[in-house]
Amino acid sequence: MREELYDKVSHAERTYSIPGRAGKHISRLHEELAVQVDPRPGDSTWYV
Repeated sequence: MREELYDKVSHAERTYSIPGRAGKHISRLHEELAVQVDPRPGDSTWYV
């Protein structure tokens, strides 16, 4: 389930320009999920 949510959040960040606080929350969620999913060496949005 985390993998799927990570994929959706990554897609939303790449596709849409989310302004203000909502954008910061999405970015924070993306960072937190990156720690919890399996490493993705080919994914440029995956955080080490």
